[in-house]
Amino acid sequence: MITISIVNHGHDDILPPLFNDLLSIQEISKVILINNIQNNYKIDLQSELKSKTLIINNKIKRGFSSNHNAAFDLCS
Repeated sequence: MITISIVNHGHDDILPPLFNDLLSIQEISKVILINNIQNNYKIDLQSELKSKTLIINNKIKRGFSSNHNAAFDLCS
């Protein structure tokens, strides 16, 4: 199984096509999306990914590797 870690730095416009592409990968068991900046964006996930996706909203900005390390701490 595959876990996908995505760190969003305000790239909200590319998230819907990315999540649409992820739908075709059957081996994905979890998607972790970390919003590294505060925004009001609400992603509308397809039902197939909704149950597999964990969205984390950082209260303070973190570095690229710190965000991914935090995501992978949530992997099994």
